[in-house]
Amino acid sequence: MLHHRLGIAAALFSGALLTVPVMLLPPPAAAPAPQRGGRGGISVSNNRARLDTLTVNFKLDGDQKKAIQALFDAAHEAAEPARSGLAESHAAIAAAIQGGQGQPAIDAAVKTYGEHAAAMTAIEMKAMADLMDALTEEQRANNAAISQAFFMLRGAFLERRWNDIPSGRLY
Repeated sequence: MLHHRLGIAAALFSGALLTVPVMLLPPPAAAPAPQRGGRGGISVSNNRARLDTLTVNFKLDGDQKKAIQALFDAAHEAAEPARSGLAESHAAIAAAIQGGQGQPAIDAAVKTYGEHAAAMTAIEMKAMADLMDALTEEQRANNAAISQAFFMLRGAFLERRWNDIPSGRLY
């Protein structure tokens, strides 16, 4: 019985020794993925103004471009209280922390900041809904362009001008 157990153990051990060198080898290099022609015709240029990117991605006509510019101009104007509130409440958070004002003061400043961030998000989502309304059914079927527009609008109204080249600044 003891010899049988030793034989099984030896077989398992020798099998393990044979697999160790294989496990230490680097994995085979993966073949490069086949090229499929970019992102479905979507422009991802970071040096283009927002309206230009929307125009290229959705293939907007002149009337649509003017309508969307007017919508976003109005949204940018409507965002002024939220934009200034974000800056002021951000400064209040810093002042409360640096001034050692205690957790209740910090919490109040953070709550105010959150209210302004929620207001800005609501403005951005309304602008996105207005954009979707301005598009044709065919343009609304362009999921890649919609996704890029969604992410491009995040923080768009924080800038001095909404149509500037995105800076990447968020709230």
